[in-house]
Amino acid sequence: MTLLFYRYPGCQESHLRRRYRNHLLGSDETITQDMINSAHQEDLAELERFKQDFADLMDRAMKLQPNSESDVILNLKEDIDRLYEQCAGLAGDPTPYKKGLTRLMEVIMAAVRKGADKDPAAHDQLNQEELARTQHYELLKLPLISHLLRSDSPIKACELAAVILGEDVDNARTILELFDPEHIIELKNQAEALLKDEAGAIQGAPFAGSILDLLRQYANDTKEMM
Repeated sequence: MTLLFYRYPGCQESHLRRRYRNHLLGSDETITQDMINSAHQEDLAELERFKQDFADLMDRAMKLQPNSESDVILNLKEDIDRLYEQCAGLAGDPTPYKKGLTRLMEVIMAAVRKGADKDPAAHDQLNQEELARTQHYELLKLPLISHLLRSDSPIKACELAAVILGEDVDNARTILELFDPEHIIELKNQAEALLKDEAGAIQGAPFAGSILDLLRQYANDTKEMM
């Protein structure tokens, strides 16, 4: 029986889709339509909670005063980053929320820069912060990044190598930016163990061989730097 997945899945349904398509994550027979429907409802419930958090954040921002204390600004910035990271992996199209959060961050950072006045060290620190944020937001164009960063991610540590092998090479390269050298080596070892008895194309993981080569390259580069 053909299973039906929704067009814009959230975190829970996305992982079922990965398991359904990726032979390295188990048999397709373990996934049912009821499981998909249940995961979709869970994702929709999370979306509704996010919408409330988003509205509360905007309300707090509207009430912000020019003389607000630094910890109030800091908490607001942290919540913007947290909600941006969350919305990148939600069900539906996150674009409107990303735009709203990005615009709000720009307004707040402009106010912070104004408060820093002519302090070169403060402005340098703000430049570094904005660069790091831009790079992080770029990674979050891939919803899987958001799913991996969740404290309650449905992706188990033992599944991580299989999940990466099920992506295309560009996505795999993006995902690997999250990991330090020691984890890259560990992922390479796990991937080799998964693929040692496989020959040719793998169901749901057509780029597994190329991604394994990429992991080996990264691991080798890491060892040379040690």
